[in-house]
Amino acid sequence: MKKNLCISIILLTLLPVFGFSQVPETGVMPVTETLEVSELFVQPEGFGWGNDGDNLALYSTLGTIHKVLGYSAVLAGISAGVFNPAVVSKSIHTTLGAGAAALSAATMGMGFVVYSGVFSPDDGVDSNMVHAILGITGGTMMVITPLLGGTAHKVVGITGTAVMGLSVAAK
Repeated sequence: MKKNLCISIILLTLLPVFGFSQVPETGVMPVTETLEVSELFVQPEGFGWGNDGDNLALYSTLGTIHKVLGYSAVLAGISAGVFNPAVVSKSIHTTLGAGAAALSAATMGMGFVVYSGVFSPDDGVDSNMVHAILGITGGTMMVITPLLGGTAHKVVGITGTAVMGLSVAAK
């Protein structure tokens, strides 16, 4: 019973990936309305992703992947907390926790790939900067949680998941 429940939660965690995997016949994800009007994505010639349509479509697709990874990381972290060793076997908790750590590492990596060069300290603090700071802080905590033991494992895991969840909410 517990094993089936854990498998169900893992599959539910992955559902957003399958929901966003439908690529139109053109072979690229459509550019969202927000992406078209946002000044955040306008960069100087020869810097970053550029402003042409092909790069913008790729940028939008990678941004969507970053978003799906982030949601999945938070959901996996919550699942690992709910299905702790007091409730289920330690192997189920360990599997969910390792998945949460891997997803948060992938989320941060994709964030660096897609959004590096977009932020500047001169721009001040906006919702994107808050999202990045909270995401990196929470994601790093989630990645190091499996390396800790005892009370530190529990506190860092819960706090990391909560901070990464706030990062998603701040966006």
